[in-house]
Amino acid sequence: MLELWQDWLLKGNCRAPRKDDNRNDANVVTDEVQDALLLSVDNQINSWVLDSGASFHTTAHRDVPENYVIGNYGKVYVADGEPLNIIGMGDIRLKMSNGSVWKIQKVRHVPRLIRNLISVGQLDEEGHNVTFTGGSWKVSKGAMVVTRENKTETLYITSS
Repeated sequence: MLELWQDWLLKGNCRAPRKDDNRNDANVVTDEVQDALLLSVDNQINSWVLDSGASFHTTAHRDVPENYVIGNYGKVYVADGEPLNIIGMGDIRLKMSNGSVWKIQKVRHVPRLIRNLISVGQLDEEGHNVTFTGGSWKVSKGAMVVTRENKTETLYITSS
């Protein structure tokens, strides 16, 4: 009896819709996606951020400091607590937007940093006066103004 039933189904007598075994068909679901490219161009070697939270001046770029001395200068801890090695120290000269040259001493070389940082605390220890007011910042030493720059978006950054 089962054999008769199977023969009947195989001959197309079943009322269920017949499946098409055409393997070239595919179900496709599409969704329109719009891509956007956001690009920020910033010369990280020449721009330096004034940072009141930095313990000392730092750069990731070995070719920037003058009088470079290789050594084990300890570690610096970034915001997420990760320790980064300080592998050298030297001085830098920044040409400012007004044409003056600002020499910053004892800049630590920390290869994995993302930004160059000028430590407000270290400037204070070196006898500099740093003021932030009205969207601008100024570094002076005694009566001499070392540099004066405008705030860039949310950062106090050199525009050299």
